[in-house]
Amino acid sequence: MFQDITSEGKKPKKSEIAKVIQDAADCGKASMNLIKTIENATGGASSETLASISGMDIITNTVDCLRQIHGIYDGSSVMEDMDEQMSRYEEKYKKLVKKINKEKHLEIKGELDERAEVNRKIVADLANKDTYKTKEETVGKKEKSDKEYLEKRVPELKEIVKEYALAKEIYHSKVKTKHRILIKIFADIMKITGSTLTLSGVGAVAGGATKGAGAATELMAAGARNAKQNLRDNQAKGGKLAAAANLVGVKADISKTTAAKKEWRIEQGRVLVNMLMNAGTSKEDIDKLNKIANDREKAKKLNIKEAEEINQLAKKFKEKDLDRIKPFFKAVGIEDFDGFKNFKDLIKAIAKNLKKREI
Repeated sequence: MFQDITSEGKKPKKSEIAKVIQDAADCGKASMNLIKTIENATGGASSETLASISGMDIITNTVDCLRQIHGIYDGSSVMEDMDEQMSRYEEKYKKLVKKINKEKHLEIKGELDERAEVNRKIVADLANKDTYKTKEETVGKKEKSDKEYLEKRVPELKEIVKEYALAKEIYHSKVKTKHRILIKIFADIMKITGSTLTLSGVGAVAGGATKGAGAATELMAAGARNAKQNLRDNQAKGGKLAAAANLVGVKADISKTTAAKKEWRIEQGRVLVNMLMNAGTSKEDIDKLNKIANDREKAKKLNIKEAEEINQLAKKFKEKDLDRIKPFFKAVGIEDFDGFKNFKDLIKAIAKNLKKREI
């Protein structure tokens, strides 16, 4: 069933690796169906009950492991899409900066990623002030004034920075999910090994210790994440824990507090919804439509046929824009808009999915 991609010492192609991962995912689905069949046959026994059957915990942990591999496959596809999107925005940004510096006699400096980080930290500062009454800010007054000045002079710049930041947030969300999954896979493998040792006759002590190590790996990873986050929040509050850490040279990044990250994800939801609302109505598209209208009209009113042609062109712009937006919605786990009563609910769903780390 599985391809051999290690033969002859050749470097595996992406397509071959993807095929192996897909095979593993299919195997995982088949195993899940098997467990459902067993559950039905045993009167709907729970996973915990099934795990008590000799060797059944090996199956359940194997299925979970394969399910996690399928998650990596899905996440890697999204990461690749968002990486391409970021590259497109970076190219667009460079061209715009070159054009604006020449036409408006400005001297725009700094990379696109730096501008996106300033945006994120400004949102973080406001969230920390509202939630923790934090006086410290991570963005200086000059950086803020420069940002506001440029956005007024070059509105297109604001749009590029925001959409790039959205692609970056989705990308890093999937990176973090991937890391979490890899820890889970390692823990599952440890549990499978422990169960195998127990059943093979090596001994329950060795098997139990190995399974325990797998469970401990997950707990330690979760504990480290929580400790790091608690320190950030405490730093923003001006708490004693952070003060003690500061004495030994450890200062947490308050631009990544719980409140800051929550508000930033909501902001990304707003950006994506705005992209949807403004589909086909970008300044560039409107300028093209106006030019066609002006050329054809020549100071006279448009006849019905010409007006219809312009409407059809506007429709094409909208469809093209929607195709550009679809990968973003797919990346945040939203394939359609059924069930959303309003944009507010849609924004909340986007923010929630950006936070999601488990599959």
